[in-house]
Amino acid sequence: MSNNGAEDVKRHRWFRDVDWDDVSKRRLQPPIIPKVSFDGDTRNFDEYPEEESWRTNSINDSDMKLFADF
Repeated sequence: MSNNGAEDVKRHRWFRDVDWDDVSKRRLQPPIIPKVSFDGDTRNFDEYPEEESWRTNSINDSDMKLFADF
């Protein structure tokens, strides 16, 4: 694994056709331009039911041992 930060991302094959100079100079037309009417406008995001998915069950002792030296 390399530690070149953003350069590693820029060199990835997914971005091989990207002209990064054009990106930095804002010369590229974005594929989607969202309509935003005010700060906090969230109409471009899908809505999902509110739920407490962040809640989890307590960890059992055998699983806790896996993290003893963590």
